[in-house]
Amino acid sequence: MVTRIWLLVLLCCIMTPKAFADSLYDVDVLVDVVDKNAAQAREKAFIAANRQGLINLLKKITTEDGVHQVAELNDNQIQNFVKDISIVSEKVSDIRYVAELKVRFNGSVLRKYLREKNIVFTEEGGFKVLILPLLQNNGQILWNEPENVWREAWNSTVASDGLVEFIVADGSDISPEMLNVGKVLEFDALTLEQLAQIYKADELYIVYASPDANGVQVKIFAPSGKGGIEQTILVEGDASLDNLKISAQKVKAIISERIKKYNLEEDNKQYEMLVLYQSNSLENWLNLQKKLRSMPYVKSVKEDAMGAGRVQFRIRYVGNFERFEQLLYSRGLRLLPYDGFYVISKVRE
Repeated sequence: MVTRIWLLVLLCCIMTPKAFADSLYDVDVLVDVVDKNAAQAREKAFIAANRQGLINLLKKITTEDGVHQVAELNDNQIQNFVKDISIVSEKVSDIRYVAELKVRFNGSVLRKYLREKNIVFTEEGGFKVLILPLLQNNGQILWNEPENVWREAWNSTVASDGLVEFIVADGSDISPEMLNVGKVLEFDALTLEQLAQIYKADELYIVYASPDANGVQVKIFAPSGKGGIEQTILVEGDASLDNLKISAQKVKAIISERIKKYNLEEDNKQYEMLVLYQSNSLENWLNLQKKLRSMPYVKSVKEDAMGAGRVQFRIRYVGNFERFEQLLYSRGLRLLPYDGFYVISKVRE
């Protein structure tokens, strides 16, 4: 009887869908409209919110061309994608309407339209990026020091754009050896992998800001070499906090666009591997399954057999193997090839 209950619990866990795709289609919009009277201003504000909300949503899931193509639709056509709209807060005067609105879009209708128009899109989300903000200041390179205003700029900007969550390394729970700027700039693989694992990040970027006569120069590095990026941008102005915030937002946009493009390219390329997990506890297996299913790029986890302290299962994922392996490592897991399949275990086992 107990075994049957365990299997029912296991089946429920396997069938539980991800919630990210649903929440992705709920968008917050700020509106400020003036018209002849408050009623007309409110009506125009709701129409404007539908359009702006859709554009903000599309920026997360498709390319710039896709955004422009859908944005050319008229207001009545855009209304077809809207499930409902609610008021979070509002202020009304005789001729002005100011509000924060939540627009909920019908995901199934929008997805169908995008597919009919051959507009590529992705719903993969929850991708965690670790940022190491280094600042050159008076001949020194700062990271965890209090005077690193570049790190402060990153902490002052929005942490997530709905698709990518940015985590700023602040030095907490990190050994003094890992705070060594020299190791970071030398792209010491062990140090960087350990940092990614500590923060449970899917990818790590070093963003190195150095003020010069022409403005603030920022170099972007993904030293893992697994589909990484190396780019330099220049933002005019001094190294004040406000200007560094602008720089941070531009870097975030570059990284988000890169991840989105990768998703768009790889979303239709799925791979499957046979995996063996050794554990005498059903609870451990359920926890592992939950962790795997919550990871970006993981499409499904299906059990083949269970017994004698082992679980044999198949995991389906998108993207290349190296990236998937890096993702697992950041969650404290490792894969070892063995006779045509893989064994999965904790990194520190």
